[in-house]
Amino acid sequence: MKLVYSDLIFQKMPKLIIEKGSEFDDEAIKKLPDQIRKRQIELLRKTIETGEFSNELIEHYKIVESRQCLTIYGASLGRWIIVSIFATSYISAFILERGYFELIMRIATKEKGSMSKRISSISFLTEDEKKDIKALWENLCSWAHPHMKWVKEICPIFESYIPQYHYHKLLFEKCIDSLERLVDFFLIISLKKYEIRPKDFKRYVNTECLSELNLSLFRKYFTL
Repeated sequence: MKLVYSDLIFQKMPKLIIEKGSEFDDEAIKKLPDQIRKRQIELLRKTIETGEFSNELIEHYKIVESRQCLTIYGASLGRWIIVSIFATSYISAFILERGYFELIMRIATKEKGSMSKRISSISFLTEDEKKDIKALWENLCSWAHPHMKWVKEICPIFESYIPQYHYHKLLFEKCIDSLERLVDFFLIISLKKYEIRPKDFKRYVNTECLSELNLSLFRKYFTL
């Protein structure tokens, strides 16, 4: 059931975010130099007066917009993770989970640089939480390289089986564990970044499914 509940969250969240979420990234706005902020105000006033959008204003909008459209892509990516797990294609699931992690980070921060630096820039997380998220990232990365996890954990299992017909309990559980952690990370980043209110969340997402998932960050930072 965890796969089904995860898919429900993946599919319901984009509609909630687009209809009720903030279109602008408050954290990005706060970090803008005064000169750029003043220029944005000038451009907005000019647009109000003329009714025309300049290319410069569009470029400024990209700096402060909250990237809501990424959540739509995330719904499709999340479903392919679940399909891969059902199909016992564990390598595919891990690699797709890595891609989903990168998508979450695109939503979470506009900080540039290494993944470690970008995770460190998420201001509301504690140092221990950032450490756990970095460990999740490193684990998912290790599955993307054939000479690491594949050789050590996949090849010995599958060398005498046809992968698409072989269920393996340990690898299945590892996929589910990392998937739950991704769902938890996605939820809290989305709810914080898009300023989603609890009453709106309950209208769009069946909260019964949350009780079946290990969502420690969600339960710490978001009260229904």
